[in-house]
Amino acid sequence: MLLAIFGAGATYDSCSSFLPGTIPSSQLDFIRPPLAEELFKARPAFRELMKQYPKCFDVLPRIEKPPANSTVEHELEKLQASGDYEVPRQLASIRFYLRDIIWDCVGKWMEETRGASNYKALLNYIRAANIAANTLLVTFNYDLMLEDALQHQGKKIQSIGEYVGSPYRTIKLHGSVHWAHRVSASFDAGEIANLNGTEIAQALIRNWNSHIVQSEIFEVLDPLASRKEEGRVFVPALAIPTETKRSFECPAEHIDLLTRCLPKVTHIMVIGWAANERNFLELLHRNLNGAPRFVIVSGSNKDGKEVEQKIKNAGIPFNARSYTVAQGGFSDFVREGAAEFLEEPI
Repeated sequence: MLLAIFGAGATYDSCSSFLPGTIPSSQLDFIRPPLAEELFKARPAFRELMKQYPKCFDVLPRIEKPPANSTVEHELEKLQASGDYEVPRQLASIRFYLRDIIWDCVGKWMEETRGASNYKALLNYIRAANIAANTLLVTFNYDLMLEDALQHQGKKIQSIGEYVGSPYRTIKLHGSVHWAHRVSASFDAGEIANLNGTEIAQALIRNWNSHIVQSEIFEVLDPLASRKEEGRVFVPALAIPTETKRSFECPAEHIDLLTRCLPKVTHIMVIGWAANERNFLELLHRNLNGAPRFVIVSGSNKDGKEVEQKIKNAGIPFNARSYTVAQGGFSDFVREGAAEFLEEPI
């Protein structure tokens, strides 16, 4: 079985070619989907969205530019553990902010690429190798670029259950911009009847400490739609990025499927993932059987070697003779390495 793991770098480098003149080179870095360390940077569009959830500003200095030898994930973990009574509202604000910036930024990116993506090219290689039914896709990304590529291959996902049906079984471990949990709140349908989606979010954040009860059920919703349906109110189902989060933001049955499939994995692609999620590394360590063949796809050899070391430190088995680090990112991999990697039996 093939396991493909996607991190933020996969969407960051999801397309390297653009129509002439559509994106000035000076503006490219302001349009490109953000890496983890760029989620809170001072892009004008990001700041405008953050104004809708002003509790984010309380903690912005420590997550916009973390101290030396720290990361965004580490700073958010320290925030979660602080015990400050304002933290639940700050973290709720960050959840809404992350949903909005990823939906907005990646949506514009997909418009600029005119539908082209490395995700589509990779899934086409998997289809051509006749292993789609024997493939497991795991992503830490909130965006919908993978869903777009799946639809291109004829797998249109409209419900949570459809993610884990064959072919191309897909696990979104950190949730998604269009996943949501229904909540019970201290106001009724009449109180929110004239509020728009952002105003409902702001009301939820104000009441977060003592009045919010969040369902464990995941629902697929359009992020642009009003977050109310006949008095029902929803919050984004996506995880705050931290280093040692002990649970995943996806349905339990998806994790059960992942755990059952891991012992069958013989080949692993790591694409744009920095290997910082310790709970997933532990899951791999506990459940992989034997020594899968790896390929690590990173923007540089240095980054790839760092991912390799983290995998080794987690005690994950691999065959060193067949271990490859592909530098040049996702774009170079789909041009030069993906087809070759998939040539041998999987």
